[in-house]
Amino acid sequence: MILSTVNRPESKTRESRIRMGYFDDAIRLPSAKFPEIGDKVEGVVIELGTSTVPDFDDRGRPKGIKYEEDGETPKTQVDVTLDLADGSKVVLHTDGAIFYAIGRALAFVGAEDLEVGDTLSVTYTGDGEPSAVGRNAPKQYTAVVTKSPAKPIKASAKVPAKV
Repeated sequence: MILSTVNRPESKTRESRIRMGYFDDAIRLPSAKFPEIGDKVEGVVIELGTSTVPDFDDRGRPKGIKYEEDGETPKTQVDVTLDLADGSKVVLHTDGAIFYAIGRALAFVGAEDLEVGDTLSVTYTGDGEPSAVGRNAPKQYTAVVTKSPAKPIKASAKVPAKV
């Protein structure tokens, strides 16, 4: 195997190491995948975090990160780590349609935020209309959020005295 200087960390500029740093964290757990209509990922939320949104070239290879319209602020997405029924863990990157599906599900149950302990189910329900000729159709999703029950009061907790 031949390594070019491009792949050597010492040859990278400080900026490229910072900009590409999200790949180090992004590979710790597998990402949720939805290859077929009807595919579903369901589990208990065990961690919420954020990461920068990756940018890819025409061949699907990572080329950096996406930026907001100002060109300076990196775009971020919410990453939801789920504990699945089979005991495995998966990260659900909630950019685009998945983010909006979760937002609709939260509104449906009258909640503002997804929280650790909630159960989240996301299903790939179909394809939308392509934005231009030759482009892939955007995936459409539905989500269901089941809020975790309120934490019970511990038996050792002190109850305030009646006044």
